[in-house]
Amino acid sequence: MDDTKLFSYHDLVIRACDVECLQPGQWLNDQCIELYLLYLQHEVHAPSDILFVPPSPTFLVLHGGQDVAASIMDSMDVSSRSTIFFAINNSTNMEVAMGGTHWSAMVVDRRTQTCTHYDSIPGMNARIAMRLKDIIAHVMGMRISSVNECTAQQGNSYDCGLFCLATAARLVSENMPSSLVGADQDDADTSALLLQHSAVTSRFQDLNSRMMLDFRQNLADWVHSHIPPTH
Repeated sequence: MDDTKLFSYHDLVIRACDVECLQPGQWLNDQCIELYLLYLQHEVHAPSDILFVPPSPTFLVLHGGQDVAASIMDSMDVSSRSTIFFAINNSTNMEVAMGGTHWSAMVVDRRTQTCTHYDSIPGMNARIAMRLKDIIAHVMGMRISSVNECTAQQGNSYDCGLFCLATAARLVSENMPSSLVGADQDDADTSALLLQHSAVTSRFQDLNSRMMLDFRQNLADWVHSHIPPTH
């Protein structure tokens, strides 16, 4: 594993091994997932009432106990957000960094007190998603009902992370003013990578492996544009 540091993005360190995960046929790791969520927050300017919880805090909320979960959610000011996105990994081992074999996404809407789970392998992360929902409901003192979204199924063993990220991007596009969706951004790569891309604008159940391959390439191109020439 090549852990050479390539660049930092809003305090997130990206190494050569992280970039390798963006190659076709590779499984996205925690750093890739968090990088994209930061991108949505800082460059696409996601609505301020949407909170993106990256993999590491989500893992600790799931497996660190009620006190840890409450502390993390308080530190992220969850109570001030109407919509909370969680990137779920099926790892349960507290001793292994960036483990697991499958990604899914969960969106909690505090206004309707509902929790929607998006899983590109139906049922794969159902149990862990239900556990996360119960923890959130307990910490926030809410009654949350579950909704299982009809989702597309990945056609391989490695695109789950991309389906998770496409869910996050669609969440942003659906909650942005219509005048901004698909509009030109200061960064020309932004619209190409997100709001005008078929992987984002298509219905979730219509996503397919071809869209994910294009989505992966756009993301890889954007990441490579941030790597200094010396590397």
